[in-house]
Amino acid sequence: SAGSLIITDGQANIGKELNIVDFSHYNPIHIIGVGDTVPFLDVAIKSIDAPPVIIKGENAELIVSVTYSGEPNKKLSIMLYSQNKLMGSKVISSSGNNSIDKVRFMINPDQTGEMTYRVQVNAIADEINIQNNKQIVSIQVLKNIYQIALVTGAPNFNTQFLKKNIFENSKIKFDHFIFRNNSYSTPLKRFWDTKYDLIIFDNHPIKENSEEWNSYLRVFAKKILSQKTSLALIAGYDIHKDSFEAYLKLMGLSYKKSIIKLESELPWAITENWDRTFPFTGSNFINEFQKDFPPIYSGINIDENNANVLADFSISEMKVPLLLLSEKGPLRFAVWTSPDLNKLHFKTQNENYINLFGDLFNPIMTWLMRTNNEKSFYFRSVKNTYQQGEQISIIGKPIIDSRYRKEGLIHIYSNDSLINTKQLFYDSNKKSYEGKFWASKAGKLDYKVEILDEEKSRIVSEGEVHVQESQIELNKVFLNEIPLKKLANATNGSFYYWDSREELSNIISKRFDRSFGIKRIAMKKTIGVIIFLLALLSLDWLLRRRLGLL
Repeated sequence: SAGSLIITDGQANIGKELNIVDFSHYNPIHIIGVGDTVPFLDVAIKSIDAPPVIIKGENAELIVSVTYSGEPNKKLSIMLYSQNKLMGSKVISSSGNNSIDKVRFMINPDQTGEMTYRVQVNAIADEINIQNNKQIVSIQVLKNIYQIALVTGAPNFNTQFLKKNIFENSKIKFDHFIFRNNSYSTPLKRFWDTKYDLIIFDNHPIKENSEEWNSYLRVFAKKILSQKTSLALIAGYDIHKDSFEAYLKLMGLSYKKSIIKLESELPWAITENWDRTFPFTGSNFINEFQKDFPPIYSGINIDENNANVLADFSISEMKVPLLLLSEKGPLRFAVWTSPDLNKLHFKTQNENYINLFGDLFNPIMTWLMRTNNEKSFYFRSVKNTYQQGEQISIIGKPIIDSRYRKEGLIHIYSNDSLINTKQLFYDSNKKSYEGKFWASKAGKLDYKVEILDEEKSRIVSEGEVHVQESQIELNKVFLNEIPLKKLANATNGSFYYWDSREELSNIISKRFDRSFGIKRIAMKKTIGVIIFLLALLSLDWLLRRRLGLL
């Protein structure tokens, strides 16, 4: 039967691995292998599989892929460093022949911020390239515990609701200071001595403690500024409005005189500022329930000139702020102007509103405490350096709720010029993104990650990778004969080295086919050609006669 002849060095640059393809139905494949049968010796860190972001205190696994081009059973030592401190080491017997060996390390960072890890494998004798013996990977470590102070002027229905729905979180520790009988349930000394990520005023200050907290105003301002503490004010029915406004002024806010009476339940809505402030977060509940939010009580009117209004009451053609965010330098502030926070929760406890409260307030808490370190997505390359012609892999993880899964694009730039755009895919099982592109040019390549969401798109991450110039030993110029022999055997074919290529003719049956054909030419379709030939013959005849050749 008919077959195929392949002349190759057996190096696989792209496509499926041979051992996962079924060749039982293929015709014989005959192979002539070209190239040196002795590979250059090289050991390399091929990739490091690690999460781009983790929570402090959580275990994370680093999976290191190591390749060795020599013979099997070579002893290799793989070491993991963090800030030049040895974190662990493992010795393996390499599979050799450029096979991939995976080595696993478990880490548990005790610091927050960007942690850099270096993985290194020992050099070997006669190794032709040692630049690929180490790779660096960065992991963003987020805080695991956040400290909150809740100061309640007068206990109210919001108080228990806040404790139950916000503070029932293993990552949050809080101190509750309740004003009773001219004292507090927890001594205020703890309040002044403790550094908090967020302070919440719940129906506070009230008339009974207004003078006390007016006297604290200056030292309170120094406390939150030096400790970079965020502040949230939740209005209540009992607040002392002048003292409440004094703390509003720390945010650059103040009351606004209302021309209409506010003290009633009014309809409200999310503003367009929400999507600009929290992209990809909560758009589903806004679109679905925007016209059905239950009315709640409106008590105070705040001038929104220095704030970002995320929700407001609608009264005829007037807008009265309900939820405001403000930012001054390192400080962040939030104000909820309705005392009916608890009613909003209970009025939405049905199947239509089941996630409304979390969708509305979880992003606010995240923003105030900076729990995601200012990012909704984290992306990075699998390793820090690549070889020209190698495939680059960019991985990422969303910090936002996994319900909002998006596709995206990776834009690749060289010297500020766009050179390529590739698809970014979300893996729902791994809950992570991955995109790949080829290192076509040596030098620094910049990339931007664009996440797509219906008709919207945003650049959510930027980074760079460094590409080394192509080197002969990394271009795999030797003959990779093992998979070629397997392929030939699997299809009942044969394998020959280039020097023995003539032997292939002994097993290939020769067959000759003779065929005859008749072609008719229509003269009327070739009149131009005939005229040209006659003119050429006439010219030849005249020249010969003039030269006396006729």
